Amino acid sequence: MELTHSLAPELLSGHGYTKCVDWWTLGVLLYEMVSAHPEGMQHWADNQLTGLPPFYDENTNEMYRKILSDPLRFPDECGPEARSLLTALLNRDPARRLGVNGAQEIKNHPFFARHIDFKKLWQKKIQPPFKPAVVSDTVGCIDGELTRRRARSIRPTSTRSSRRRCRLIRSWMTRTCRRRYSSSCE
Repeated sequence: MELTHSLAPELLSGHGYTKCVDWWTLGVLLYEMVSAHPEGMQHWADNQLTGLPPFYDENTNEMYRKILSDPLRFPDECGPEARSLLTALLNRDPARRLGVNGAQEIKNHPFFARHIDFKKLWQKKIQPPFKPAVVSDTVGCIDGELTRRRARSIRPTSTRSSRRRCRLIRSWMTRTCRRRYSSSCE
């Protein structure tokens, strides 16, 4: 499964990975949940999540261009707290992205702070709104497509190969943007 739709702008621009990439990815996941259920995710457990990522496009090059430059749009029904949270998590500037100063920053956002008691959550004293019916410790609740795949080990990449990969992505993006958008991506 490819997760190209959730790549942070700094990765596409070749600046490499920082913890802020994870906060961007959290923003993408929450956006998908909110766009599937714009009333604020109150009933997400009752339905499958069918929302799309914020900058999704079937054409990968176009999706990357959107990640780098398109404005963030929300369903009309999306509430102000959700908009505020998503705007802060999906800030293209990692130095200004919510979470840059740690997870507590995200927990303190009104979207979470007004609705979740993190101390009780940590102590497992909050009843989840949805509990799947599990009959055993088997993988029966997991999609068969995933359980039929053969496991493979993933070797950690060296910093050198990561830098090379970033240079290749940056080079590819620059060529693609020049060719398709007359340098509007740079």
